[in-house]
Amino acid sequence: MADRRGAKLGSDGVQAVLDFRLVAFANTDAVGSVLERYREVVFRLAYHIVLDAESAHDVAQDVMLRAVRSFDKLRTHPNPDHWIRCVTVRAARNFLRKAKRVRRWSADANPEMLTPQEGDPFTDLALREVLATLPVELRTVLALAVGEQLSYSEIASITGAPVGTVASRLNAAKAAFRERWEARES
Repeated sequence: MADRRGAKLGSDGVQAVLDFRLVAFANTDAVGSVLERYREVVFRLAYHIVLDAESAHDVAQDVMLRAVRSFDKLRTHPNPDHWIRCVTVRAARNFLRKAKRVRRWSADANPEMLTPQEGDPFTDLALREVLATLPVELRTVLALAVGEQLSYSEIASITGAPVGTVASRLNAAKAAFRERWEARES
């Protein structure tokens, strides 16, 4: 199935559209259950960008509030998964912009972060430390490509950058990450 812009929707995207349209005729409890399905995705994406669990929870809460306030727009959107990711990326970037600096994670600041999450490619402390040194534009593209496994066109749509820019940012992010990782090891 494709949305009106021609983007293909996976089975989750089709289910999300159906869920939101169903909620239009249901009660407010249904709104909560539909938003619950995005809680983990929103937190994970926010975390990969802000690199701090507490800040990621703040961003996720902001995104969920926006989703509730814009529920009519969200439920009629042809691809709610895309909408929620766009809002999450913007909210995380705004959070970092307001903070005026990227928060560096330290082991004694938040011990709960030492617990790895199963299947998450960014759980290792050393990886997070290296990722924290990347500019937010590069880290965002890397999080969407590696963490969320999105295509270049999906990333371009979410970030508002042309596909070519996404490709070059991803290349630059990988090269910068590799260089910093190797420098850390030597």
